[in-house]
Amino acid sequence: LAANAMDSPADMAIDSAIGYLLSCQNQDGGFGADQEAASDIKDTSLAAIALAASGKNLSALAVNGTDPLQYLLSHQEELDNSSNSEAQTGRYVVALAAGGLDPRNVSGIDYVSILKGYSHPNGELGKENYIWDDAWVLMALAACNESHSGEVMGALDHLKHLQSAKGGW
Repeated sequence: LAANAMDSPADMAIDSAIGYLLSCQNQDGGFGADQEAASDIKDTSLAAIALAASGKNLSALAVNGTDPLQYLLSHQEELDNSSNSEAQTGRYVVALAAGGLDPRNVSGIDYVSILKGYSHPNGELGKENYIWDDAWVLMALAACNESHSGEVMGALDHLKHLQSAKGGW
């Protein structure tokens, strides 16, 4: 992560952000919200997504023999005990897909089917009147090459109808 004279300010900022993220990796291979925080599935998922987007190979980021993907796989039961499990599952699936895993078969679990199961007849995904989970489930389905599925098309239509005249939700 050493900067060289040819790095642009944007490259240096990205390198700095990557360095900070890596400094938040714990001895169990997962990530906490900061350098002092314990690992959890939420922060590890977010860090994995960001690091993969920056071109990092998540499997090469092992600490004590455990990389972020292994941490996520060994802690998937946290999804069952999380608030807004729809959004948490969506974020988890984006992280798995970003790391090159197949969310259709994670220890025998088909997360694509689970995500699609969050779809309501009106197109909403997850909890009623809660857009945050719609966003994470949509991103997860897109990460699984399901962008043209009926669930995604219905959710996009639903969200378009919720959008205000000023463009917000």
